[in-house]
Amino acid sequence: LRWVGENAKAFGGDPGNITLIGTSAGGASTWQLSLHPQTRPLLRRIISISQAHVWSPYLSLTPDDATAAFDALAAAQGVAVKNLKDVPADRIRDWWVAQFALPKQQRVVKSGRHTEGAFFTGPNAPEPQAQPTDAASLHAAFRDILEQGVPSVSESTVSDAVALYADSAKQDGRPTDPLSLWTELWGDALIRHDILAFTRRAAVERRAPLYLMEYAHPVKPPYFGVPHESTS
Repeated sequence: LRWVGENAKAFGGDPGNITLIGTSAGGASTWQLSLHPQTRPLLRRIISISQAHVWSPYLSLTPDDATAAFDALAAAQGVAVKNLKDVPADRIRDWWVAQFALPKQQRVVKSGRHTEGAFFTGPNAPEPQAQPTDAASLHAAFRDILEQGVPSVSESTVSDAVALYADSAKQDGRPTDPLSLWTELWGDALIRHDILAFTRRAAVERRAPLYLMEYAHPVKPPYFGVPHESTS
């Protein structure tokens, strides 16, 4: 970003009118860079598409777990953490993927519960999740989502969440089948909650215009929900 600002004029650009755009993890990066005090002055605006935010314990490790994970990785390679840079990359990748592919109860740490370690290398990754079809599987699916954002979830909390989403859908005239309710909770947890939180913060700090992009198009069975890269 600093380089762009320093050299934009040489390419006919305006260093005071830099737009940063990103998708998925890149969408989260645009938000983070726009909020960070060192990089915020370098940007005029951002376009964040289907942002996947740092969501602990789901997508990221807590500081303590990060330390524990890298200590275990270094021990498995027979080196100190500072010397991991000398270990071949494929050995680090293989250890990491193997550890985080284990069931949650068997992993070296409790956070970082979702891994896409083989996302770029495995032909079948990521594996699709089973869709809830009845009350029992809906309860289990809700628990799985709620456990992504907090260390532990009680049975009563899961039951209350299912009831709340079912009542809300019924009042709004929306579908109340298990698949629809599951899709709604995923949308709130992964996308809508973060969008609203960021928007409130930006409105207080900046008073700058905010725009919502929403691509409304039909999703035909057997697919459901909203495709990745379709919300901002």
